[in-house]
Amino acid sequence: MTGVQTCALPICFPVTINTFEKLFPRIKPGGVYVVEDVCTSYWEQYDGGYLKQDSSMEYFKRLTDDVNFRGLENFENPQGVWHRRESNLKELSERIQPYCRTDIESINFLNGIIIITKR
Repeated sequence: MTGVQTCALPICFPVTINTFEKLFPRIKPGGVYVVEDVCTSYWEQYDGGYLKQDSSMEYFKRLTDDVNFRGLENFENPQGVWHRRESNLKELSERIQPYCRTDIESINFLNGIIIITKR
């Protein structure tokens, strides 16, 4: 079949990332998304490698910056620590850095497993 990507490997990086991108928006707030067999991201026989930029592990590691709104400071509401509250940052982040995900509450990395909680 043309245009259909299949993967016989335990984890295929583009499939893992594309599946997350399509399914995570459908999860209810407070729900979790689990990625397993992430250890294969490091294995050369699966086209992986330590710090390999297009691996699923590196993709999910980059998302940890989004959990923190990429360090955004809310100078429109500079009232002490309150300017770092999620309720103040979510709308601002969506407006000035639209490619930052604001729907991720947390990302937990375990041995071979990643657990992403929806905000």
